[in-house]
Amino acid sequence: MNTEQLPDVYNLQSIEQIRALADPLRVRIIGALTEEPMTAKQVAVYLDEPPQRTHYHIRELEKAGLLKLVGTREHGGILEKYYRALANGYTVPESLISSMSRDEAAAAMNRLLISSADEFLRVFGHPDKRFAQANCTVNISGAWLTEEEYREVNDRMTELLEPYQHRRRKEGVHEYSFVLLSYRAMEHEDGD
Repeated sequence: MNTEQLPDVYNLQSIEQIRALADPLRVRIIGALTEEPMTAKQVAVYLDEPPQRTHYHIRELEKAGLLKLVGTREHGGILEKYYRALANGYTVPESLISSMSRDEAAAAMNRLLISSADEFLRVFGHPDKRFAQANCTVNISGAWLTEEEYREVNDRMTELLEPYQHRRRKEGVHEYSFVLLSYRAMEHEDGD
């Protein structure tokens, strides 16, 4: 069974991979499979989801090349398949976005962002309001940067999170999701 340390980041390689990630359950499945190799049934128990639903989404993630089969084992006459995530985090590289048509890129990004927003709202709507309010933030800000500064800021933000991308078995440590969305704002006339 493959239990080696995962790379920090996997750069998505196709629009199909972006589409496959545009589902909050699939993102949670990948998160579970960064921990250790598991079967679809083990992932279902881990995430408290119906096994048939989890199995379907694991098949789709594998078909898209976002999970890998790392081992099999026969148990009670049944072949158990163990899956593993490719990395601790997934990014959509600028080169992939620029290789798509504008409509195709917009539709793919829309799906991905709606999926992230849906998961945020699921947590925000948690019945324990103290949990939800203490664990959800939104920060919208602008910055005036050169192209070089923009890339430097993006790189630094990614580097800032790198030490925390591996699960740590330590009291008080909880998983947080970060969605970094950055883009060049539309130019507008302001009389300067």
